[in-house]
Amino acid sequence: KKLIINKNLNEINYGKAEGLTLEKYTKKFPEKVYFWKKSIDVRFPGGENTKDVKKRVFKFITKKFNKKVNEVDKVLVVTHNVFLRCLIGHFLKINFKDYFKLNIPHMKNFDFIFKKNNIYPNFKRADLRRILYKLYD
Repeated sequence: KKLIINKNLNEINYGKAEGLTLEKYTKKFPEKVYFWKKSIDVRFPGGENTKDVKKRVFKFITKKFNKKVNEVDKVLVVTHNVFLRCLIGHFLKINFKDYFKLNIPHMKNFDFIFKKNNIYPNFKRADLRRILYKLYD
């Protein structure tokens, strides 16, 4: 009923990599890809890294969400892939370096329960398997 736009929900800032395929990115920024392969969370040139997005997730939760939501409210949050990986990865206690392995289906709804100032994921088993399958390859 009330629309709130919050920049903390934005997708990761790809900076100079915006619009590049992985192949083109690898040719243009091979040192960045080298660090990724070593599980080092480097920023996109002129952009963000996953740690930056995770900070935004918590800024949104602590400053915007927790203060305005009570346990009977229903809230719809629309956001992007990397934001969801950080949110889900944190609440499922996934190792930070493995967040990129989380399979976030396009246009998928995820339910969370807010109770006593805590947030709990409320996922169906089939959805959980779909999200986590790349962790166990």
